[in-house]
Amino acid sequence: MSNVTAMSAVPDAGAALAIHGWDADKLALIREHIAPGCNDSEFAYFLEVANAMGLNPLKREIYAIKRWDKRAQKEKITFQTSIDGYRKIAHGTSEFVGCSDVAFHSEPGFRGGQDLVATVTVRRSVQGAVGEWAASARYSEYVQTFQDGNPMHMWAKMPKTMLGKCAEALALRKAFPNELGGVYTQEEMAQADVVDVTPAPQVRGPEALPKPPGDPKADLRKWWFAVTADLHKQDLVPDIRALDDEARHAVQEACLGFPSFSDATPEQVVNKSLRPRNPEEMVQRINDALDAHRAEAHAVSDTFNEVVNERLQDIKDTEPTL
Repeated sequence: MSNVTAMSAVPDAGAALAIHGWDADKLALIREHIAPGCNDSEFAYFLEVANAMGLNPLKREIYAIKRWDKRAQKEKITFQTSIDGYRKIAHGTSEFVGCSDVAFHSEPGFRGGQDLVATVTVRRSVQGAVGEWAASARYSEYVQTFQDGNPMHMWAKMPKTMLGKCAEALALRKAFPNELGGVYTQEEMAQADVVDVTPAPQVRGPEALPKPPGDPKADLRKWWFAVTADLHKQDLVPDIRALDDEARHAVQEACLGFPSFSDATPEQVVNKSLRPRNPEEMVQRINDALDAHRAEAHAVSDTFNEVVNERLQDIKDTEPTL
């Protein structure tokens, strides 16, 4: 992951459009799906970084992610590549010779038990001689987890695929340090979302959800958006109303026990057992849900792209030679 720092002069999005040749429709797609939530200067900076690295945001070779910084108490933007972006950079050097399949084995874990280890070897031609750079990734060091220690989403569904991507990224960066040094993939950095265990700050808000009088759905909806708006004003969480439907539903399911008010049953509305017990827990749940949603969206996209590319290669390999 490449952390974004302030620049003395950042071109606006219009200048980036003219420089890189993006048409208005593609620029809108990039801003909505690849760099959501970026302001004008952040978005222009993102396009500059993508262009400098030779990566195409529309192919999800690089993307912008806003993560909640608990210490700074505000969102910060980071730029990350996908494993496809790493592969493209390596291939672009004309020195990339090949990459081994992922090899798995188990070894004693640091805290006892067994740890799954993935190893990948990258071959590079240097002044006519082919060298090999091997790297290993350990499950315990890279798995992204919820606060209770259970693996999140794609790490629960496809742990070997995710761990293999981490090992490949490590090997590629060892083989091509000048091209990839300081730039990390989403799979490698997913665990960073749960490393910080600094207690959430004391904030204003109700200690418990009051029993809604009258129409439970209407009153609960009003309470929910009022409380989250108050937390947003304190720069503790993003603006819930400004999120896209999938992200907002993920947050509401984490905090209320159901994704959509329109689909909730009366029993779900009045059931308080799954709701945050206090404002501090609500802040934590909202930001954890958003991080998990973003990580899953990017992982699903990477996996889909890999399946499509493999299928296209299969078709190409079976085409008759004229």
